[in-house]
Order: sequence, then C-alpha cells, then structure tokens
Amino acid sequence: MWKAVRRLVRTGVLGAAHRSGIRIIQAAPQPEPAGSGRRQTASAPNWIAISDRICSDITAGRFAHRPLLQSPKQLCLQYGVCFRTIRKSLDRLAGDGWIERYKRTYRVTLTQAPGAGSAIFLVMNGDSDGHLLRNAPRARECLRALETECARRQATLELLLYDIFRDRLYSPGRQTTVLDAPEHYPAVLGFIFWPTAISASRICAILRRLVAQRRPVAVFDEVGDVSLPPSLGAADRVARFTMANTTRAAKQVARHLIALGHRSIAYVSTLHGSVWSKNRYQGLTETYAQAGHAAGVTALTDDGAVLPPDFWQEVRRVHDELDALETRKSRRSASARISLERTIDALQEQIRPLMEWEMSVARLRPLLQRALDDRRLTAWVAANDETALECLRFLREHGRDVPAEVSVIGFDDTPEAFERKLTSYNFNGPLVMAAMVSHILEPRLPARSGGAVTPVEVEGVIVSRRTTAQAPFFPLSGRRQRGIL
Repeated sequence: MWKAVRRLVRTGVLGAAHRSGIRIIQAAPQPEPAGSGRRQTASAPNWIAISDRICSDITAGRFAHRPLLQSPKQLCLQYGVCFRTIRKSLDRLAGDGWIERYKRTYRVTLTQAPGAGSAIFLVMNGDSDGHLLRNAPRARECLRALETECARRQATLELLLYDIFRDRLYSPGRQTTVLDAPEHYPAVLGFIFWPTAISASRICAILRRLVAQRRPVAVFDEVGDVSLPPSLGAADRVARFTMANTTRAAKQVARHLIALGHRSIAYVSTLHGSVWSKNRYQGLTETYAQAGHAAGVTALTDDGAVLPPDFWQEVRRVHDELDALETRKSRRSASARISLERTIDALQEQIRPLMEWEMSVARLRPLLQRALDDRRLTAWVAANDETALECLRFLREHGRDVPAEVSVIGFDDTPEAFERKLTSYNFNGPLVMAAMVSHILEPRLPARSGGAVTPVEVEGVIVSRRTTAQAPFFPLSGRRQRGIL
C-alpha cells in the first residue's frame, strides 16, 4: 500500500508534508490514454465532440488517404466511448464527406496532412504559354503571400491554369493535368480557385471538376461578384473567401475623411464602367448621406476607359496570327524565332494594362480640372492608386499643396503608394490567402444563408500617410465667397 501511496505522491495526485501526514491535492484531470478500453462517464464529450476528435486526427495525418478505418469496436477502445456514440459520430462524418461507407466499416476520403510531396493547386486564368493574366500589383502581392503561406505550412503550391484563349485547363510544363492523371502528381491537399475574368458558365464547369476530386476547395472571390452553383452541398467542402467588398472599403474611407472634417469630396474614376468602381462610389455616397451630407460626394467619372467586350476575341486573333508568323519565320532563323517569342510574351503581358491606362489618362485630365475648379472639394478619392498618383502630379503642376489644401486617397496600397507616401486602402490580401490555406488543411463546414455559401470576408485597413490631413479651415467670409455655405 505504501508503495502505491509514494507513487501517487511522486505523480502529484497526493501531497505530503513533514509531520503532517498525507493529503489529497487538486490535480488536473489526466487524459484517458488511447486504447485504454475504459468507458467515459456522463461528463465526457458527446458524439459530436468525438466526431470532431476523429476529424482532427484525419487532418493531422493520423489516417492516410483512403485506408480503411479501424472497426467500430476498435474505435470504441481508441476513443473510450460506447458503440452507439462511435456509430453516430461516424455517420456524421460520412454525411459531411470526411469518410465514406465501405462494406461494414469506413474509409477516409478527406483529407491529407501537409508533408513531403503534398501540394495545394492554384487554379486561375492564364495564357497558352503558362503566363498568369493577373498582373495587377494587388494580385502579385496575393500570389507571393499565398506561396509564402504554403511554404510555412509545409506544402508546395502548384499551378493549374485556365487558358481563356483556348478554353481548357492545363498544367504548365506537363502533358496531363492533376484532374486527369492524379497519380502523376504530388499528394493533392486541395484547390484554391481564383476565378477573376472567367465567365460564370466556365466557373461552374471548373468547380464541378474540382469538387469531383473530393478535396477541399477555396474560392477566392476577389471582387465579390462570383456566384457559386446552388447545387453545392456541405460534403463538397467548398468555401468562398473575399476581401472587404468595394462598397464596405469605400465606407471605411468615407468615415476616415469625415473624421478629418472633410464635408465635400470628389470621387475620381475613369473606370466607372466597372462594377467595383460603381460600388466604391455607392459606399461613399451612402456613408456621407448617413452623416448628414447628402450632397457631400461629387462624382467625376468616365466609363469610356473600359475595354470593349470583344477585346479578348481580337487579342486571340492577333495571337494566332503571330503564332503562325513565328512558325514560318522559325524555319529561317533561330534568332527571329526568339525575337517573335519575346514579342508575343510582351504583348500578352502588357497590352491590356497599357491600353487601359493610356485611355484613362486621356480622359482623366478634364475630370481633374473640374475638381480643381470646385473649391468646395477638400479631398479627392481616386478609384485606385494609379489614378491617385496622377492626381498628385496634377495638383503639383497647378501649385496646390497636398494635404494642406487638398487631401488625396486611393485604393489597393501598391508599392508605388508606399514610395510616394500616398494614403491608401489596403485590402489585406495576405490574410485572405492564409485563411484559404487554413481551409484547405483544416476544412470546416462553411456558413450558409438560404442554401448559398456565405463568404468569409476579411476586413482591410487604411494606411494613412502624408496625403491626408484635417480639412482646411476657411474664414466665414471666404467660405461664402467659395460657395461652401
């Protein structure tokens, strides 16, 4: 007996004091060892908690892909619960798509833990040469953050591109795709689908192919206009992630300017044919109206800078002609072939942003002149950082002091905004990327509203720099002269 008492003292269950005997002390409950075979008491977790434990063991890699689970009897011993509790837990996991019935037991369908040889596949639009068509500064920042997060979580990032010119999915540098021949690829943890600039019908078709792989899918709804098919069920493990939508971001910018005392502002955009530009204007006007300044936002917009709908059809035709020209010329000279290849790459990578920007600048100057002539406007909100930087150049040319006379703020928080000390709204893309990787590695049931998947929205932040300040104060007579009152 005394040997047992001394052992309990050493383990901390009992306490011993000199000349005071043995006494019981408060000890933290010890976890039940796996396989002890002892049943839990009524205070133990119920079948929902047990299913969560099994789910955690699956994501931690304790069950490899598609092996048979232990029999229910063995699971009862492993988790220390009765047969009925295990059966209800397994049925719940089967309904959610984690496991599937196989004869008299179950086998794992989702998911593998990251490790050597495991990969997350990024599905997005590209061209036939393996170049990504998302070259905006915010997109590049998100791509770098996504690859960094995958490396931090011990997973590699692979590409599965959608060729918008030829309407096909392909893997750069490979003859087959992971969807057609998964045995030739690393262990697939899941898919991150970035559907910007892909038509709604093709989004649905691509999603069906991804869901058929029985892996978690994270959809990056960059602009907030992607509609997922209503046929998606809970077992499909599809979650939708988005940055703060443009309306909400604009409301945050409006509140920031109101707090600085700006009662009359201008919204400057030469891309107002885009949905996101209209949403930003809507967010500004709604917030100013709620603050009692119904006419506080002046719209200086032009939607003529948006490329026509048939732009990419024309680009595809030119692309095919250049390909044919390259084939003919390559027979004559290797240097001519290299030159043509570089020309095609440069055209595909830069023609659209260059055309859009040149069209924007030509229409932007008249809008800025109107804003300059209206002395009531103490702050200019630009549709993006490129427009905001052009506003700064225009104000400097006309001798206006920023921010003493006019405050300027943009969206996207690009590297150029950091260099020029421009106040800008940061959409917090890296945090969205981290949330999507977490969904792939530790999937949870997405929230639903009316049968549709509710997006997981990550708030952005205003990075205040040297182009915003308190609104300038004018004497009463001067305010009347300028038409402010």
